[in-house]
Amino acid sequence: MRLELVVLAPRLLAQSDEALAACRPLASLARYARGVSTFRDVYAALFATLGLPQDTPIAPLALLGSGGDPADDFVLCAQPAHLEAGPGHALDIETVSDLAPAEIDILIQMLDRHFAGDDLRFDAVRAGEWFARRSRESDVTMTSPDAARGRPLAQSVAQGADAAQWKRWQDEIGMLLHDHPVNQAREASGKALVNAVWLFGGGRLRNVRGAPPLSLATSTPASTYLGDLAQGLVRVGDSAAASSTFTVAIAGEGDETRALDDALARLERNNVAVVHLVAAGRSGALAWTASAPGLWRRIVARATPHRLALPPHAGPV
Repeated sequence: MRLELVVLAPRLLAQSDEALAACRPLASLARYARGVSTFRDVYAALFATLGLPQDTPIAPLALLGSGGDPADDFVLCAQPAHLEAGPGHALDIETVSDLAPAEIDILIQMLDRHFAGDDLRFDAVRAGEWFARRSRESDVTMTSPDAARGRPLAQSVAQGADAAQWKRWQDEIGMLLHDHPVNQAREASGKALVNAVWLFGGGRLRNVRGAPPLSLATSTPASTYLGDLAQGLVRVGDSAAASSTFTVAIAGEGDETRALDDALARLERNNVAVVHLVAAGRSGALAWTASAPGLWRRIVARATPHRLALPPHAGPV
């Protein structure tokens, strides 16, 4: 079974083109990579890298990875957020991750009371990481905040037979949050208001199929849902279902260069057969794949100047 190393860098591409061009490990990756692929968000890029279907549900895996029990519920990520319309009606989504425990309790209890008759309840794992869950199945697909950010809201509406119901519930959540005492107090103290709960990544854990064996090289999640998603994949990985075993290293902001440098050093020493870089921080996500180079390829690559080329549409958030 071959070993593959995945470097997850969810904020790497937030840097300027000039800073990225000056990054030596990125230039080295460009010499060895077979090309770059573009995805709607970092979750889709990770699933493609691991050979998982693009409709693999994010939420039940993240809930499992956080230490929760999704059971057989239909689970969605329910991210507390502040939404604003920018130029051209482009959506600006800011995750609200500084909620105090008392604020979280008040808001979760309010939501649970309101939706008690709709088979919908909410769990808060962390300040900026909530989940919505129900016992009944829903035919709905929702866009992640990363995929929706910077695009018109109309491009990110729910899809599926039950989409109208979920859109109505999201509108109700917005009305409940409008002028809520928690938000009034936050506004008075200069903090971001929670004017929405962004739902995405829904599904049941039993719908996860073919997860490969996977381990984590770091226990520090660079993004709450992303880190817990990776941990959830560790728990459901099936050694009989894949020909490769993966190690995922999640690089925190400012640590991406070192993580990629370490990964390429392992590649050149043939400690791993393949290195994948999954990077985000702009609209969408990018993924590179580099195989272990032979001696002659390493010599030629080091002697040949190369610059990492980014797809022209991958603009800053």
